[in-house]
Amino acid sequence: MFDAFLQDIVQINFIPICIIIFLIVFLAFNDAYEHELTAYFMPVLAMLFGLIITDNADYYAFSTNPSGMLRVITVILGYNLRIFIMAALISIAFRNSERKILKIILFVPAVVNLLITSMALFSDLFITYADDGSLIRGPFSYTPHAVLMIYALFMYVYSVHIWLRHDRRCESVVIIMTVTLAILGTICELVFRLKGILIGVIAMDVTFYYLCIHIEYFKFDSLTDALNRTSFYADLKRIKEGNKVGIMSIDLNDLKKINDTEGHAGGDNAIKTIAHNVRMALDTRSKLYRIGGDEFEVICMEMSEDEVKMCVDRIKANMRQSKYTFAIGYAIWDGKEPIKDCLARADERMYTNKRELKG
Repeated sequence: MFDAFLQDIVQINFIPICIIIFLIVFLAFNDAYEHELTAYFMPVLAMLFGLIITDNADYYAFSTNPSGMLRVITVILGYNLRIFIMAALISIAFRNSERKILKIILFVPAVVNLLITSMALFSDLFITYADDGSLIRGPFSYTPHAVLMIYALFMYVYSVHIWLRHDRRCESVVIIMTVTLAILGTICELVFRLKGILIGVIAMDVTFYYLCIHIEYFKFDSLTDALNRTSFYADLKRIKEGNKVGIMSIDLNDLKKINDTEGHAGGDNAIKTIAHNVRMALDTRSKLYRIGGDEFEVICMEMSEDEVKMCVDRIKANMRQSKYTFAIGYAIWDGKEPIKDCLARADERMYTNKRELKG
């Protein structure tokens, strides 16, 4: 019997543990380059390890004393670790948000779930076990599943938002897949009364989500959160004949003077300010890129020349609220010339505007 028990333990845990070990090694090597990202995922890994231990303890308790208190405790821990892992992943998705209160509110459903499931320690309102180990559900027994669906719905909506508003398409797809697989894993465990499926799914979800964000980091400029030079030229190559495209070239004025008088921190603040003001003036059809120290480009897809002009006016209006000045030029691609020629015309108009400002 012991050999059968050991065989089941190995079968349930081998793949999830391999995935976790792989991620730990990757995090260790990458920590020096992306320490902040590593810090986001370490609590998730700790909870995932705790979930593996808890689920194995539950399996042991079912084999030895199926209606005992250990079984109740492990089930409470298991339900809550799953929910808190989901909440932590949502918090990671909100890593760029400046609304700290929102990150706290995200954990409220998880805390409510913890309080309700803990009732199993002293009442039958959540769950109890019969002498043969069969589950007896109370009126609040589906609370963890309801909380999971709340988080899932929220993440589906948020994934659409970051796709449309922030152009985080890869991350959006990974979030949708992560949530969907977690739901499918939960359904499989409930319907077929199987063990180990959800642990493997969660371990895989966490790993792929980390790798997705890791890859995305190489597409963005760390100072301004704008797309970087590599992304700009990659997106230029994807522009096809028939697209209505506007290109803006933007350059901050007097960066050297700002660095000399206010230090490099002042220069960084000026660069972040212009990036923020430009981004606030753009809609979902436009992307902002930082291609050099104080040089930015904007690609406007499916926009007429009048719409591009209106966008330029909004950028100018935003920048008037700051103490910094900039030069800007734009050009419209007609689909006949090489796109690099359109970019050159936008640059030339920007330099003309810079000369006029210094005039």
